[in-house]
Amino acid sequence: YQVQQCKLSGLPDLNTGKADVQTALHNYLQALINTGVKGFRIDGAKHMAAQDIAAILNGLTVTFYVFQEAIDQAANEPIRDWEYTPNGDVTEFAYAFALGSAFDDACSGSLSDLQNRFTQADMLPSRFAQVFTDNHDDQRGHGVGAGCVVDHRDGAEHRLANIFALAYPYGNPSVISSYYWQTSSTDNTYDSYGPPTVTGGPGTGGTTHALLRALPA
Repeated sequence: YQVQQCKLSGLPDLNTGKADVQTALHNYLQALINTGVKGFRIDGAKHMAAQDIAAILNGLTVTFYVFQEAIDQAANEPIRDWEYTPNGDVTEFAYAFALGSAFDDACSGSLSDLQNRFTQADMLPSRFAQVFTDNHDDQRGHGVGAGCVVDHRDGAEHRLANIFALAYPYGNPSVISSYYWQTSSTDNTYDSYGPPTVTGGPGTGGTTHALLRALPA
């Protein structure tokens, strides 16, 4: 009840159990689809009842992709990730921890651990799993429990883990592009700020550093 009926960290909360709220959100998503949007990520899905999300998505026209963030990392979790699979794909955070343990030299796992990992009972079936080596939360240690994560600061290990994720036939993978927010790879100060800018450090405003250089004519 607390997870789905109370405010998350004091944030404003729509009553997604009400029909008029569901209709307003449904119409907003339909308007986005009409402009060419091809998919949606539903943040904090576990904080909404699965049937509320179903009511919002039901009847949207045109084929689109949707995945829902449902962090399910404890055996006593009262809301399970599989509850949301009728609505679309669901984030599988255990996948990121499995890859982190296997690919990051600082962790204790090995590549052979992955041979049977994705068929174990705590993992979603492949057809429902949205998977990643790291995302904006777990690379910063935010809200996803303890686990070894390989990220952009691990260099070649991170690239190899992403290659594995894209090649191995489990789940629907995504790849994140990120950046350092401190010189030290273990310093998470300012980790919620935007990328470094031309005029200063993270979060100081100004023009963001170019990520790609223009090719010569």
